[in-house]
Amino acid sequence: MERLPEVFGRKAGLDAAELTRQKERLERKAGELTMDVELRKKVRTVGHPAERAAMIERGHPHLSVRRQSALLGADRGRVYRRPQGLSEEDLALMRWMDEISLEDPTAGTRRCRESLRLKKQRVSRKRLQRLRRIRGVEAVCPRRRL
Repeated sequence: MERLPEVFGRKAGLDAAELTRQKERLERKAGELTMDVELRKKVRTVGHPAERAAMIERGHPHLSVRRQSALLGADRGRVYRRPQGLSEEDLALMRWMDEISLEDPTAGTRRCRESLRLKKQRVSRKRLQRLRRIRGVEAVCPRRRL
């Protein structure tokens, strides 16, 4: 009975400094969880991954970029690496493909590649496909009926 205040007053082996450290750690964790909830609410309104990556704050005082990208579901590569613009060669190819598609709307990437080969230019079909996707150009041809 004499040791009752000592036993129930504080945990055995924990001093006041340790208790304050634990309290601070718990308060920090509660703050992080609050920020997590706020970020998750923002994600509901944004759909495109590029928009989610734009929401990440690189100099956030409490959340690291890794944590923010995990919460937002965005790739960290979008945060660290900024997209480069198109080269002059790509722009010239896009203009050329526009001209081809106006002359012959049924020409796809394979026909464009073959006509480039006749002009002694070597361009991969995948590169032409990427440029056509960027430009929004599609060949006019019969599609599958689903």
